[in-house]
Amino acid sequence: MKLSVQNLNIGKSLKLFSLTCIFASSVFSASAAQSETAYSAYMSGNYSRAVELYSAQIDINKEYAPIYYGRGLAQARLNNTQAAIDDFSAALKLDDKHADSYYARALAYAKLGNYDSASDDIEKAISIFGRNATYYYAAGTIYYHKENDDKSIECYSKALEIDPGYALAYYGRAVSYRFKEENDLASRDFAKFLEMNPTGNDIFVDEAKRMIDAIKTEKEQ
Repeated sequence: MKLSVQNLNIGKSLKLFSLTCIFASSVFSASAAQSETAYSAYMSGNYSRAVELYSAQIDINKEYAPIYYGRGLAQARLNNTQAAIDDFSAALKLDDKHADSYYARALAYAKLGNYDSASDDIEKAISIFGRNATYYYAAGTIYYHKENDDKSIECYSKALEIDPGYALAYYGRAVSYRFKEENDLASRDFAKFLEMNPTGNDIFVDEAKRMIDAIKTEKEQ
């Protein structure tokens, strides 16, 4: 069995990406003046205040999907995962083509360990806007948790096709190759990840180096 932890992880105990970081990169552009204050609160890190302000706007206008989406992001930042899912679902009820709501809800489902719902949602996001490397990266990690390494590799590869500079997609694909015992491919992708992070000093870099050494040692035995 692979992993079941609070954030999406990969490897034995290695965090591949945190839901916090993903939600931070998923914020919609506050094009509506009525959402600007809540958006600013979110961007300043005052997530509780953002929830309050989005809620006030929802009281005024219950038919505007991006407000529910924004509140969902703030709820996710507060680790109110089910509340976030409820808000993303409300946004999608109003606009079933809002790809980022499917994507954000997929991550929230994954955080709860509901990878079937997560994969359904990330596939919907991809069907709406397929040229998004981040969607495919998330899909790769979700399928990794579903223990479908072939699909995981396919999704990471698609992320890299769209964005060849997506270093973590190399890392994720390397881990999936490693679980399939395709060690030459795993070592190649770990090395590519390290090449793209020459001055990195984090858990990903350390683990990539460790895995390359482990593969080399296994070959020599």
